[in-house]
Amino acid sequence: METVLIVVEFILAIIMIALVLMQQSKSDGLKGLTGGSSQESFFAKNRGRTGEAFLKKLTVIVAVLFAINTIAMNLI
Repeated sequence: METVLIVVEFILAIIMIALVLMQQSKSDGLKGLTGGSSQESFFAKNRGRTGEAFLKKLTVIVAVLFAINTIAMNLI
Protein backbone atom coordinates (compact mmCIF):
# COMPACT_ATOMS: atom_id res chain seq x y z
CA MET A 1 0.00 0.00 0.00
CA GLU A 2 2.84 2.37 0.83
CA THR A 3 4.44 1.80 -2.55
CA VAL A 4 1.22 2.71 -4.35
CA LEU A 5 0.88 5.93 -2.34
CA ILE A 6 4.49 6.89 -3.03
CA VAL A 7 4.03 6.34 -6.77
CA VAL A 8 0.80 8.37 -6.74
CA GLU A 9 2.58 11.14 -4.80
CA PHE A 10 5.36 11.24 -7.38
CA ILE A 11 2.91 11.36 -10.30
CA LEU A 12 0.85 14.12 -8.66
CA ALA A 13 4.02 16.13 -7.98
CA ILE A 14 5.10 15.92 -11.62
CA ILE A 15 1.62 16.90 -12.82
CA MET A 16 1.48 19.84 -10.42
CA ILE A 17 4.90 21.11 -11.54
CA ALA A 18 3.82 20.90 -15.18
CA LEU A 19 0.54 22.73 -14.51
CA VAL A 20 2.25 25.56 -12.64
CA LEU A 21 4.83 25.99 -15.38
CA MET A 22 2.12 26.12 -18.07
CA GLN A 23 0.32 29.06 -16.42
CA GLN A 24 0.94 32.62 -17.53
CA SER A 25 2.76 35.11 -15.34
CA LYS A 26 0.57 37.52 -13.39
CA SER A 27 3.14 40.32 -13.21
CA ASP A 28 3.43 43.16 -15.69
CA GLY A 29 7.20 43.15 -15.54
CA LEU A 30 8.84 46.46 -16.38
CA LYS A 31 5.61 47.83 -17.79
CA GLY A 32 4.34 48.37 -14.24
CA LEU A 33 7.40 50.44 -13.34
CA THR A 34 7.24 52.71 -16.37
CA GLY A 35 3.58 53.56 -15.93
CA GLY A 36 2.34 51.57 -18.91
CA SER A 37 -1.30 50.62 -18.66
CA SER A 38 -2.65 47.24 -19.61
CA GLN A 39 -5.35 47.31 -22.26
CA GLU A 40 -8.63 45.58 -21.54
CA SER A 41 -8.97 42.98 -24.26
CA PHE A 42 -11.59 40.36 -24.93
CA PHE A 43 -9.29 37.77 -23.40
CA ALA A 44 -8.77 39.84 -20.24
CA LYS A 45 -12.50 40.40 -19.78
CA ASN A 46 -13.41 36.72 -20.26
CA ARG A 47 -10.66 35.02 -18.26
CA GLY A 48 -13.15 32.82 -16.43
CA ARG A 49 -14.08 31.01 -19.63
CA THR A 50 -10.62 30.47 -21.05
CA GLY A 51 -7.92 27.85 -20.87
CA GLU A 52 -6.21 29.92 -18.18
CA ALA A 53 -9.17 29.41 -15.85
CA PHE A 54 -9.18 25.70 -16.64
CA LEU A 55 -5.47 25.41 -15.75
CA LYS A 56 -6.08 27.26 -12.49
CA LYS A 57 -8.94 24.93 -11.50
CA LEU A 58 -6.96 21.85 -12.50
CA THR A 59 -3.99 23.04 -10.42
CA VAL A 60 -6.21 23.43 -7.35
CA ILE A 61 -7.68 19.95 -7.83
CA VAL A 62 -4.24 18.35 -8.20
CA ALA A 63 -2.96 20.26 -5.15
CA VAL A 64 -5.87 19.01 -3.03
CA LEU A 65 -5.28 15.43 -4.20
CA PHE A 66 -1.57 15.85 -3.40
CA ALA A 67 -2.41 17.05 0.12
CA ILE A 68 -4.87 14.19 0.71
CA ASN A 69 -2.32 11.67 -0.51
CA THR A 70 0.36 13.16 1.75
CA ILE A 71 -1.93 12.89 4.77
CA ALA A 72 -2.79 9.29 3.84
CA MET A 73 0.91 8.44 3.59
CA ASN A 74 1.54 9.89 7.07
CA LEU A 75 -1.36 7.96 8.61
CA ILE A 76 -0.09 4.61 7.34
